[in-house]
Amino acid sequence: MGRYKIVDQIGSGAMGVVYKALDEELERHVAIKTIKVAEESEQNINEEELNTLKKEARIAARLNHPNIITIFDVGSYQEVPYFVMEYVEGFTLQELIFDKNAFSLIEKIQILSKVARAIHYAHIRSVIHKDLKPANIMIQKNGEPKVMDFGIAKLHTGALAGKERVDQVYGTPQFMSPEQMLGYDLDGKTDIFSLGTLSYYFLTGEMPFTGGDLKEVVKAVLKKEPPKMRFYDKTIPDELDDAVFRAFAKDKKDRYGYANDYSDVLELVINKMGSYGVATREEVTRNETVIKQLKSQYLFFSDFDDEEVVEIFKLANKKDFKSGQIIFTEGVIGNEMYIIIEGKVQLLKNKKMNESVEIKALSPGHCFGEMAIIDSAPRSATAMAMTDTTVIAVNETVLRLNNPTLCLKLYRNLAALMAENLRQTSNKLFGS
Repeated sequence: MGRYKIVDQIGSGAMGVVYKALDEELERHVAIKTIKVAEESEQNINEEELNTLKKEARIAARLNHPNIITIFDVGSYQEVPYFVMEYVEGFTLQELIFDKNAFSLIEKIQILSKVARAIHYAHIRSVIHKDLKPANIMIQKNGEPKVMDFGIAKLHTGALAGKERVDQVYGTPQFMSPEQMLGYDLDGKTDIFSLGTLSYYFLTGEMPFTGGDLKEVVKAVLKKEPPKMRFYDKTIPDELDDAVFRAFAKDKKDRYGYANDYSDVLELVINKMGSYGVATREEVTRNETVIKQLKSQYLFFSDFDDEEVVEIFKLANKKDFKSGQIIFTEGVIGNEMYIIIEGKVQLLKNKKMNESVEIKALSPGHCFGEMAIIDSAPRSATAMAMTDTTVIAVNETVLRLNNPTLCLKLYRNLAALMAENLRQTSNKLFGS
């Protein structure tokens, strides 16, 4: 296939076959997915269809997000269209759903929250997935999700009317929204429905909408309500049930406005489930040194009074890490900042050949990961506990939804600090 040398077949499905290949020009491994086109086109693709595919690929290729697999190239080989994508080692969510030891409940919710934020990132750039399902989500070795196949479903839109069998339909009808089944115009809310259905399946191991044939599946999606998730798993809190059911509401007006709204609710559920570790007022005020150090060492806390700092701590979770345990990893998106109560933390920067160098060592009263509060960007370094360490984890979503005034104040101070750093950098480069 031109510059691409096929190494191995790594997957296949209704949409096509996936190969591991070597890009001989750039000397890197990639994934190549061939696309099976509609039956009426007799497996051949005409120039107009290929141009449509290329247009969709160009749009999807603009997505640059740690939780979305990057598209590098698109083309046609022997009249079969294909996508060239980032190669990721790991397993699809579909392969892991029935492994009871793969994830805790909180880890499952965290994965769903990250997928929702990745989908929101795509939506605000006018990219709709249209085929969200567990087989299209890769879980990397570090546990981070990667959403695949943006743009690929474009060739297979249209109503399911007249189709008699599931194997005549490209995609997975059980995850399709009602409006997608009926062939209506689609917006981002079709992905929210699919994400809700996927969430139900991931959390319970049971599909919410099933049927013996395609007509029964369509009827279930359009008319039926599945059992609450607690029917299958009593550890699932009511708030999580409510969150998922709102995502796959039949009427799209009843769903979340945006995918990140769903992520926000999931973050609140996680925070409540972890409330056993919340820092109490007594615990915080007992060590007044931490508050004093925060206010003296960090400009973004300097104009907070003690009561405001305590309020932030009360909304946070206390987390314990063993010596050598990773707190967060470079390149992974985060939305928490951390304040050290006890112990020491090392910040490491990845270099070539899998080597890391220490860029800073932190002690009680120090703060790290604060930029995640303002932009939820990928972490610029790895944080590792040097000793047994206790931190206060401040979640941006929890703070924003529970005390927007304090969150806005923290936003403002962090933005001012970033602006000052930019001015200083500019002065060094170009002079004052």
